[in-house]
Amino acid sequence: MTEALILDCDGVLAITEPAHLAAANAAFEAAGLDLRWDEAMFARLSQTAGLRAQARAWFARFGWPGGEADNTELLDTLEAVHLKAFREGVRRGEVVLREGAGDLIDRAAHAGLKVAVCSDDHVDAAMACLSLLGLQRASKVSVMVGRPDVARGKPEPDLYLMAAERLGVAPEACLVVDDTASGCSAGVKVGMTVVAAPLMAGASPQAFPGVKVVVSALDEVDLQHG
Repeated sequence: MTEALILDCDGVLAITEPAHLAAANAAFEAAGLDLRWDEAMFARLSQTAGLRAQARAWFARFGWPGGEADNTELLDTLEAVHLKAFREGVRRGEVVLREGAGDLIDRAAHAGLKVAVCSDDHVDAAMACLSLLGLQRASKVSVMVGRPDVARGKPEPDLYLMAAERLGVAPEACLVVDDTASGCSAGVKVGMTVVAAPLMAGASPQAFPGVKVVVSALDEVDLQHG
């Protein structure tokens, strides 16, 4: 029996990719880097969630600025500027809730389910997205988990396991809704019921191995049976 609903933030709770791309480029500019990602490049990089991991993967492939010295300071700077720019983008209306996200949270609360939101980015970015729900709906989300809270990001299940632990619910009693193959895989690994809700219309179920239910809209999510 389902006792908790766990939503991915980026792509399920809100449409964030354009704002994350703009924030990433703002971070590169602030750091004095001659680097600018376009939409196509960011779409590929976003298979790795979170700017810190994306930047690390990029520089590992194309070379670190200043060579192979300790890069922690650069990554810290990029992450801080990205977070600030993203939150400003939310305030400017550059991030919108995904259609049906608020209603899904309402349905879960009405059914007596606990609700959590997880993000492979900083929890403050997810909190900024949560604010778009309005105070009444946002109050129905009792747990927020961000990438800095856990040792490993998706496709490892740490984020979702942390959410379940904080909710006080066994993993097998959790229903996860995620829009990416890596996020869905994370839930499947630990026996959670997983619903894939890809943003791309007509996405193939074969793109989500191990997932029994693939929906095209959040109002199709069955809270008790996936």
